[in-house]
Amino acid sequence: MSNINVQVAEVNDAFFNPRLADNPCVSRYNLRKADFANTMTDIYEFMGDLNVMSVERGWGRFEDMLQLQALSNVLSNLLNSTMAKHSRELVVNTLPNGHPDLIRTGIYPNNLVAEAEDGVEMKATRNTGAAVDMHSAREQDLCTFVYQVDERRDDPGVPIAERQPLTFTGIFLGHVTEEDYRHNERGERGTRTATLSKDGLSSYRRSWVYLTNELRGTIWASRSLNLPML
Repeated sequence: MSNINVQVAEVNDAFFNPRLADNPCVSRYNLRKADFANTMTDIYEFMGDLNVMSVERGWGRFEDMLQLQALSNVLSNLLNSTMAKHSRELVVNTLPNGHPDLIRTGIYPNNLVAEAEDGVEMKATRNTGAAVDMHSAREQDLCTFVYQVDERRDDPGVPIAERQPLTFTGIFLGHVTEEDYRHNERGERGTRTATLSKDGLSSYRRSWVYLTNELRGTIWASRSLNLPML
């Protein structure tokens, strides 16, 4: 039995959208509230076990060691496999860089396809507005998990036991089109990206699945959703 004490987040059922069944993407893929809840719980428990092992070896917490962009990439991959495990109709697209991340089971040989007709693209972001930079604008069913980490992660004076755990503060699942995006200027390396525009985000956010008080209290949520704090 380990004596290492690390905090582990928990799912709060009260933060789920009470009209989740009305979400067209939820019904299209026969998803359940439990699929989202179990996905979050599995990742919370995985992170907790990983952090205990990591701290025991003197490395610190996993989410404190990684650069934040790398952490988002790791979480996106974890979400792919975990959501597929709990979903009844979705599996991981096994083709590297295939689109989308999750496809319907039993349609493509070896669950491998470059461009499926439907399915769900999975993203993880720390952006409280649910905006994510993508390589291109495309019509798709998009699922975004917004997460937060303890902002004191780089402060060695904060004991491990007092650091807040990685927590999902919001989930969105909705259909977006190419017209919902804006194209960003090329970066220093010449990479073009696309992000949901102001109007595209406003529409997408209405397809929320799970929202904690951290996001309910944001300006955009108070203006467009006007949800009660719980």
